[in-house]
Amino acid sequence: MKRILPLIIITAALLVGACQKKADYLMGKTPDERLSEALTQYQDVLTKAPYGWKVVVFSKGLVDVPSAFSYYMKFNDSNFVTMYSDFDTLTSSVPKTSGYRLKALQRPSIEFDSYGYIHLPCDPDPAISKSPVASQGGGYGWGADFDFSFADNVSPGQLGDTIHLMGNFNHSPGYMVRATKAEMDAFNNQGLRKAMVLDRILNYYKKITLGSTTYEITPGTGSKSAFFKWLDGNGALASSESMPYYVTLDGVYFLNPITAGSQTIRSINKIVFDANTSTATVEVNGTAGTMAGAIASISTDITAPYRFWKYSSDQNSYYRSGSAFHVNGVDDFYGAGKVTNYYYMLFWANYQPTYDAFAANVGGSLIGPATTRPPAPYTPSTTTSYFTTDGRIIFRVLGTFGAATSIFNTTIRTQIANASGYYLVQTGPASYDMVSALDAKSWIRWSM
Repeated sequence: MKRILPLIIITAALLVGACQKKADYLMGKTPDERLSEALTQYQDVLTKAPYGWKVVVFSKGLVDVPSAFSYYMKFNDSNFVTMYSDFDTLTSSVPKTSGYRLKALQRPSIEFDSYGYIHLPCDPDPAISKSPVASQGGGYGWGADFDFSFADNVSPGQLGDTIHLMGNFNHSPGYMVRATKAEMDAFNNQGLRKAMVLDRILNYYKKITLGSTTYEITPGTGSKSAFFKWLDGNGALASSESMPYYVTLDGVYFLNPITAGSQTIRSINKIVFDANTSTATVEVNGTAGTMAGAIASISTDITAPYRFWKYSSDQNSYYRSGSAFHVNGVDDFYGAGKVTNYYYMLFWANYQPTYDAFAANVGGSLIGPATTRPPAPYTPSTTTSYFTTDGRIIFRVLGTFGAATSIFNTTIRTQIANASGYYLVQTGPASYDMVSALDAKSWIRWSM
């Protein structure tokens, strides 16, 4: 019996080895040969779509701030891809060519291996990615991916006009759809940019009129999201949740439907933008409408500036803004993020008994204006900052921190001291947008 048992074990091992060898050579090919063949087939699928691909990626790396980005991609067999993206109005209208490669991981995958538009939402530098969590420091981007597995459970030869993707790092799902010649021509003639009406109307406040009802659209918690606001039956301002969106040739699509009064809004379509008037005709749920910028809200929150100031004073703490001032459609217009060792801008009410700090944290030191402490609402003043009766705060500079030649004490100081002052729009329990009352084309986002 002692001799039989080893023989049984040896025989079983040989049988397993034989079965494994047969499995390895499924259809006469090794796993490596089969994988190499699959990658070649995927390359053929991508490159032989004559008019390219429409692509949407849904970012999943930031759990509390979902987002989506759309692209047009045209692949060639030299491992280059030309893209457009709805990341901003520049990337939507100027093509960029970068590299890609197919590789074997747990599943056949595509990696965009040289910097292109698909990398922008992934960039760890918040000045580049426009990350919605920029005030928390760098490294986050939008939680997107630039390396994807092909997620369809069919062979490449069985793929239809749609290919599903799954991000290999943040697990961001996406899909690709074959474009038509008309769609390729539209992308090449700034068709994506033409649909980006929420970006091309430069005012913070945008009004969309559908029939007899007017809604207000303001930027949401990320640069690619929006609030819908309206007056309820009592004349009070009501608001939807902040809703992320992405843009295609067909219009603006929200990740989830927005319930705004009597309307359920899934998208804004049939957009025709008039660059001369910065207005647009649109369609929502089959109803024709118009969209235009505005310099003030349909219902100004009169007490918001004082609440903003008092909360900082009561907490003995400060609001932060990583992206600094957005001006005329450009995030960080003055280039705060390009300053060496820049962390964020801050506003600290009652920093000292006679003044507030409206400055930047640069390498752990303050650089920028000290603004005078405002008197109690609503006492006008010719010498200090003050709260107005129509819902603004006017800032007056008392002095400065740090180098006088810094942008925080020159161009940004001039922006802060805007004589028209600022409206405050509360976007969360301890977050506000500070919007220029001059033309609503400049604002800064604060959170604590």
